[in-house]
This record gives sequence, C-alpha cells and structure tokens, in this order.
Amino acid sequence: MRSRTASSLRITSGLTLIEVVVTVSIIGLVAAVALPAMLDLSLGVDAGSLEPVRSILLQARRDATNGVTVEVTMVPTSGRYRVVTRRPGEDASVREGVVPLSGARGRRPDDRFRVVFRPVGIGVGDTLVAEGVRLRVTAATGEVIIER
Repeated sequence: MRSRTASSLRITSGLTLIEVVVTVSIIGLVAAVALPAMLDLSLGVDAGSLEPVRSILLQARRDATNGVTVEVTMVPTSGRYRVVTRRPGEDASVREGVVPLSGARGRRPDDRFRVVFRPVGIGVGDTLVAEGVRLRVTAATGEVIIER
C-alpha cells in the first residue's frame, strides 16, 4: 500500500490568469452591449430637429443672392443665433433669435457654428454635428445639406 504525502495532495485554490481574463472580457462585452440600451443615451437629435437651422441658412443664402454678404453665427448649446446682413455702403442689419436645438455641437473649439454667404450665394463655413446627423454648407454651391 502506498502512503500519500502532503505534497502529492496539492489542492489549488483561486483562479488562473486565463480564467480571470475571460471572465472580465465577457463582463465588458455584456456591459458594452447592454448599458446604452438600459440608459438610453441617445440625445434625441434627428434630421428634423436641424430643420429650423437649415431654414435660417436657406433664407441667408437667398438674401445673399441679392448682392449682400450674410453671416450666420450660432451657439449650438444654447440655440442662440445671429444673422448679420451687410450691403456695401450701408449699415449692417442684425437679426437674432433662439432655435430649440439640444445635443448639437459645432466643430470649432469655441463651439460656435458660423457660415458666411457671399453675394453670389456661395457659402463658406463650419459643420454642425448632432448625434448621427451633420448639417453642412457646400463651399462650391452654397447648398445647405443635412446628412445622416
């Protein structure tokens, strides 16, 4: 009969490194998939909510085709906007207001969205970004576009 020694009866306790890594990976994957659905992190911004901004820009472009320079500046976080129309040799006219716009941001460091329309209707400016939606003005034609 063989006698057993303490060294031959190794009892292991704890987890191996591979088991820990696999467990943490599975938990991370489940959290990445489940948390956004549980918390509903969407900002509720869609193409329709950018429509008031698009309307302001289209009006500015129409005004610019009448021989004036029109500058539109907006602070997306507050929705405040300012439209300055300049006709050569005359004082500038200013129109200000607020549009409901939550969850949008400009791409500039100061979080402003600025577009200038020249007298021929060509627009130069920034891109306004909301969750999954971009509003931009093409430089060549001045066309105002909302993209998903």
